[in-house]
Amino acid sequence: MPNVVWNIQCRKRCRSIAEFNVVEQRLRQPSQFSTRAQHWTTSRMHQVQAIEAATYPARLSRLNGVRQSALVFADVLALAVAFLLAAVLSLAINEWVFERPYRDLLGDGVGLRLAQFGCLGLCMLLWFQSRGHYRRRLPLWSAMQDVVVGCLLGLLTDGFLMFAFKSDFSRLWLGQAWLLTVPLTPTLRRVAAVLLDAYGLWQLPVVVVGSGRTAESAAEALRLERSLGYNIVGVRPLSAVEEDMAGSWDAFYARERAQLAVLALSDADLAEHEDLIADLTRSRLPFAVAPTLQGLPVLGFDRIYFFSRDVMLLAARNNLAQPLGRALKFAFDMVAASTLTLLLIPVFLVFSLLIMRDGGPVVYRHRRIGRNGRAFDCLKFRTMAPNAEQLLQTLLATDPAAATEWRETCKLKHDPRVTPFGRFLRASSLDELLQLFNVLRGEMSLVGPRPVTDGELALYGRDASYYLETRPGMTGLWQVSGRNEISYDERVRLDVWYVKNWTLWHDVAILVRTIPVVWGRLGAY
Repeated sequence: MPNVVWNIQCRKRCRSIAEFNVVEQRLRQPSQFSTRAQHWTTSRMHQVQAIEAATYPARLSRLNGVRQSALVFADVLALAVAFLLAAVLSLAINEWVFERPYRDLLGDGVGLRLAQFGCLGLCMLLWFQSRGHYRRRLPLWSAMQDVVVGCLLGLLTDGFLMFAFKSDFSRLWLGQAWLLTVPLTPTLRRVAAVLLDAYGLWQLPVVVVGSGRTAESAAEALRLERSLGYNIVGVRPLSAVEEDMAGSWDAFYARERAQLAVLALSDADLAEHEDLIADLTRSRLPFAVAPTLQGLPVLGFDRIYFFSRDVMLLAARNNLAQPLGRALKFAFDMVAASTLTLLLIPVFLVFSLLIMRDGGPVVYRHRRIGRNGRAFDCLKFRTMAPNAEQLLQTLLATDPAAATEWRETCKLKHDPRVTPFGRFLRASSLDELLQLFNVLRGEMSLVGPRPVTDGELALYGRDASYYLETRPGMTGLWQVSGRNEISYDERVRLDVWYVKNWTLWHDVAILVRTIPVVWGRLGAY
């Protein structure tokens, strides 16, 4: 009996569900408690659960406020650091390169210049807010698009104001401040996220409500975006949620310790539980919807709303089918390829001399299928021995494992045909630099699907039309997603996704992501 009294007195101090978890386990052993003690403890637990459910939305709101404030502070700090760092760099360049005194850098009206930069920086923060940077968790490359646009607009506006008011303030300082803001903004946001995570404030517990393929895909996508801090605490069918929620979404969120619910529901679930979904909307709790979009372009939709109606149309569009989209991609390819070709001419000459040492040709030509099914010669620096075909046939005839690998991927991880210098070129992907001439001839693009042969095109099946819609690329989504380490089916899926969801920003992002992949020789052989 003294043990029972001691346990009851301890539970009078309990104020959270976590503390009552111990009680729940002990309640499974009735011999340790009197019936009265069990009833009292169960009653107290229900009271705590009710308090938790009632106060959970307010605590979520405060927690989201802390996160948003931290991100805003990180952006303000990025602007300040960029301004000061630009001042230091401009001073060094002004004195060491142009040999001008310090006061020539400042000009007149330093305070006015600082106020102008601050006002434009505030406008950029408002732009980020309107784009959902603080209330949503955006993937890096989605957020970077807005950062680049915001800094570019800030630079143009700042320059126009300086020209209009005939300010003699350093243009070098001006330009560097906005350029430095581009990398500093995501960097300091990441620092803020790491600090919040250290105090347990960044991770976002998510419960996926639904079942089937859509729910599994949603949960997998959230798990893969680790930097966003999504923590999947469970995947619950809607029918089970309805049984466990005790008539309140607040109670369900509190029970699951979730801060976000992702609804991945079928049309049948939506129709059958319409009132339940309406209750979630009334609760003002944060939730997201993962609609069934299998096979549809995720980014290729325009949203159309109807006033006073709960109806939204997703109008499909194909950016690569639009004349303006194709013109922008072609112009970007021509300008970038021309610039790179001029810069790399010395590299081409050195590689040519090294390849010619074994007596074979410098350039390797292979027929590939391009846009609209046109065949063209894809150019590469030769990386194989002159008798490469003979070596391949001998290997395939004597090595069943190599023959299977060749049939599945049309590549060999340990290829005896490759020369020592050719192995270096392949590992670094430098053998493909000659494809810049394919780009200049209009046969390829800097970014696009992987160039394939006529035989490989058959492996695309009904999705071959996506491949034929655009020019193949020197790099692509497949290359920055694992290159030769991924299966051929995954390559096809990535190529199809790229075509369906193309934007010019995706091309820029893929080109930037290609640099560390090539430098680190990831997935190359």
